[in-house]
Amino acid sequence: MYQVKHGGCMTENAKRSVEHKNLMAFYRKKAGLTQSDLGELLGRCYTGIGHFERDIRTITLDFAREVVAAFNKKGVDCTVDDVFPSLK
Repeated sequence: MYQVKHGGCMTENAKRSVEHKNLMAFYRKKAGLTQSDLGELLGRCYTGIGHFERDIRTITLDFAREVVAAFNKKGVDCTVDDVFPSLK
């Protein structure tokens, strides 16, 4: 779905093409998590995670922080602004 090169880093073109969307799926995959894995960590079902990733459901700032904390615990260095640029 996203263009990835050089150890899981997004290219600038890929970043520009998805600026209006959240990057939850990109960072989830970078953390080595499935939707089910992330759902279990956050107390949500995998379908809910998919809805957030596809912007079907609107994410709250509090839940965005929980998502980013889960990615950080898995060793992925990111912020809410990185994962959810539309929340700026």
